[in-house]
Amino acid sequence: MNKQDKFIKALRNLAYPVCIISNTENGHKNAITVSSMTSLSIDPASLLACINKSASIHKTLKVGNLVNVNLLSSSQQEISTICSSSDLDVSRFDNDFWSYDDNQMPFLEDSQAIIGCKIEEIVDYATHSILILSIEDVILNNEQPDPLLYCNGDYLKL
Repeated sequence: MNKQDKFIKALRNLAYPVCIISNTENGHKNAITVSSMTSLSIDPASLLACINKSASIHKTLKVGNLVNVNLLSSSQQEISTICSSSDLDVSRFDNDFWSYDDNQMPFLEDSQAIIGCKIEEIVDYATHSILILSIEDVILNNEQPDPLLYCNGDYLKL
C-alpha cells in the first residue's frame, strides 16, 4: 500500500461531522455536503471549510460572498446524500428540506445549527480550496447534541 492509500485509510477511521454549505448566486441555488469543516477562531468567530475545486458550487465561492453552513442532525442523512452526489446536482432543491431567508439564501431548518458566514479568504491548495469564513449569524435549533457523523464510508449517530 502506498503512502496516499495509507493516508486515506487513516483518515477514514476518523468520525467527521457532516455539514451542507449552501448559497445563492444570480438566483441559482447551490449546495454541497462537506465533512471537512472546523472552527478556526472564537475571536473573531470563524470557520474553515475545504471544497473540492471540481464541485459545482466552487465557481460561486468568492471573497465577500455569503454562505450558510448547515450543521446536520442525525435525521438528515437523505439530504446529505442528495447534496454529496454530482449526479443529483440539479435536483438538490427539488424537495421540502429547504427554507429560504430574506435574501433567498437556502438553509436547512431541521439542522442542529445554521451558521451564516461571509467568505473572507480563499486559499487554493492542490485539488481543494480552503475557505476562511467569518460568522455573521448563528441559529441554534437543538440544545442536545445529535450530529450526523461520517466514518469509514458510513453515516453514524452519537
